[in-house]
Amino acid sequence: MPHISPTTAPRLALWADRLGIGASLLCLLHCLALPFALTLFAGWGGSDHGSFHLFAALTTLPIAVAAGWPGYRVHRKRHVVALLVAGGLLIAGALPAEAWLGHSGHVGLTVAGSLLLVVGHVRNWTLRSRCADHVLPHHSDHCDHESD
Repeated sequence: MPHISPTTAPRLALWADRLGIGASLLCLLHCLALPFALTLFAGWGGSDHGSFHLFAALTTLPIAVAAGWPGYRVHRKRHVVALLVAGGLLIAGALPAEAWLGHSGHVGLTVAGSLLLVVGHVRNWTLRSRCADHVLPHHSDHCDHESD
């Protein structure tokens, strides 16, 4: 396994947050735009919504872990972890919940999960960026922004 230097790891985690924001927004856009697109282009073929949802869940959840855990180790803000976990659980549970809640419930859970992931990633990115200025490998392993 390649060694990741202390200066490279924070940059990778910040990129994971950026990727997480993009993936979550793509999921959100898909859920909100797909019904309109299907209405506009009816008859152009079906949509495999379940496959997209599975792909989105399998993409956004590992990214949330890859960005969230290193971020938490630096800023120690539990609310960021709570946002990422709640968003991930809503996205993961949305597809199986469609059987009980219907398509509207499925979309509602996915939109809510995507929004929580976006907010969690933005918050994680902001806190990590603030902490990057004064958390060095040879100093404390975390910073504390009491007002955050």
